Amino acid sequence: VRKPISMSKTIFFGNMIFTGKQWVRRDSGVYVLTDGQQAYFGSAVDLYARRQQHWKALHKGRHHNHQVQELYDGGRVLQFKVLEVCPRDYVTFVEQTYLDAHFGKSYCMNLQPKAATYLPVQKKKKTVWNGVEYASRVEWANATGKDRSTYARLEKMERLSDEAIAEADFKRFNRLSIPFVWEGVEYISRMECSRITGIDQTTLRKCKNLGINTLEQYMEYKKNVRIKRYQIVWNGKMYNSMKHAGIETGFGKRLNVYYRDGCRSDTDVSARHSKIKEARKEARFKKITSCGVEYRSIKHCAEAIGRSEPYVRKWHKAPCQEVSKSPVKAANESTLQLIDRFEQSFWHYDY
Repeated sequence: VRKPISMSKTIFFGNMIFTGKQWVRRDSGVYVLTDGQQAYFGSAVDLYARRQQHWKALHKGRHHNHQVQELYDGGRVLQFKVLEVCPRDYVTFVEQTYLDAHFGKSYCMNLQPKAATYLPVQKKKKTVWNGVEYASRVEWANATGKDRSTYARLEKMERLSDEAIAEADFKRFNRLSIPFVWEGVEYISRMECSRITGIDQTTLRKCKNLGINTLEQYMEYKKNVRIKRYQIVWNGKMYNSMKHAGIETGFGKRLNVYYRDGCRSDTDVSARHSKIKEARKEARFKKITSCGVEYRSIKHCAEAIGRSEPYVRKWHKAPCQEVSKSPVKAANESTLQLIDRFEQSFWHYDY
């Protein structure tokens, strides 16, 4: 079965359509969908588009005829064949003649004995106002004195009478005319209060929900919320911000690092420094082995071989290789010995 052709690159020219590969006629007529044994009869005003609809529905498993869908799912090869091309006004009549001849037989997969029409039926919308029907919107606009472009909006809002519009305006007025009290002054509505005081309605609505009636109370509320969001505790004392606590305690920006590490007091900072010093001391005076010789510490190894401590700390664990006139071979020696032997072999090599 052919898969649906993409319609994204189609070109229409009169009764022809270019699918990206070939030109196809867009005729109207009667077709049959068959696998050689069973048949489904139909008609369409655009045979090409109807064929695409069949393939797309079958490919997605949503075909309206379950017998055709079962054949497709079973692996049967379906073919779309045009039986007769006729004017679009006669497609239903021609299809009915084929159904009269084949419906009810074992090979016919049609579910209904009557042909359905696929001609587009344009239903003219009625223009109704106050229960009176008008021939068109132009006539309605001339009779009511309204702009005809407003009818679609009124129809969408279901306000097709003067009473419906008056009722909607009354509800809107009652909703907007709820008295609002602000700083001891009563206003007609929140909108009127916003217009006079210059405060946006969102802030006024939030103040009403919080039970706040003055601007000073609202600013104090915002300040408390902001302080509560950034305040920290250090040495059992509350600070408004990390910057404030750093200035008061003398740690400055380092307080942010201490606070992130879990310190909440000066004692915790001292304990943190002590742990760091102990770790550094332990790493410095830890016994190491280099070139098969064991040293008391990195410092002792650096003094013995004439290197710096960072150099020893970096290279004493690295594997090394022996360099000689023969090819390089692996050996279990340190990098320090590798460098020394390389220098000797380089300077004493007989060219």
